[in-house]
Amino acid sequence: MNIYDDLFKKGEYQKVVEELELSTDPQNIWLVVDSYIQMNQIDNAIRTIENNRDILLKDDPKKLMFLNIDLHLLNNDFVRALTTFSYFEELPYISIEVEELLPTLKQYIYKKMNDKSSKMSEEEIIKNIKNYDNKDLFLKSVYEVQKRDIKPFLLHLKNALVAEKIDDIIKSLILILLVEKRVDDEIKVLKNDKEYFVIPHYLDPIITMDEIEKIVYGNINDKDVSILNLMTQLIADYALRIYPDNVFEDGEEEYVLAFYYLANEMFQKDTKFIDTLLEQKQINKETIIAIKESIKDILNSK
Repeated sequence: MNIYDDLFKKGEYQKVVEELELSTDPQNIWLVVDSYIQMNQIDNAIRTIENNRDILLKDDPKKLMFLNIDLHLLNNDFVRALTTFSYFEELPYISIEVEELLPTLKQYIYKKMNDKSSKMSEEEIIKNIKNYDNKDLFLKSVYEVQKRDIKPFLLHLKNALVAEKIDDIIKSLILILLVEKRVDDEIKVLKNDKEYFVIPHYLDPIITMDEIEKIVYGNINDKDVSILNLMTQLIADYALRIYPDNVFEDGEEEYVLAFYYLANEMFQKDTKFIDTLLEQKQINKETIIAIKESIKDILNSK
């Protein structure tokens, strides 16, 4: 037993965190995660995991996958749980054990989301979808529709897509559902202070975590994996909020650099080196700052 295991067993969780938060040793990272959990700082535990995913994947992929998703579920954040599952699902082959775990994880998420879903009648689902005040029940009912014929619920989902009380992330999830169901109707969507008229069947699917990672690693040369992981998550969150718009429609390099700027700011790092990088690339700094601020506005919106 090392000194930090001993501190953890004594309940000195804050000291463990202070001493080991920047460690890249997987056992130390797990100790930090466990300490945050013991202090009921779930967001910090999630942040630590997601900033060190590459290290933890090599150490114990099954533990990483289950704990990362379980912490999101503990936060009742079903959106992030499913986004995280998609990330793991798209990873290159790791082992047969991991491949066997993935269906179990997906079932686990849906069970947590909707323990009573199998008992829901069509009338109950419609009633829940029409009740915009109960967000959790609304979301659970929308996910229940995934397993059923869309037709009885389509009108009510259309109404939700123009309702002021439904936030933009949930509207994106509804739209993704309609894309998966290949709905051919023209649908009106009010989100991001915009009005869209779309036919879901012909919409491009939302960008995947694998595609985001390829773009990030293809554009940014940074040895700090924490920055790259944060960028990937920020882009995924942003993509979900603005869908059916495309994250990089107005310029891939500029938007990647804006997310890079934002990730460094969030880690409170000196961004002067990015200014130098922009000068080398002959990219206007004011343009990148403006994009960064617009990204922040979207990420901080309801």
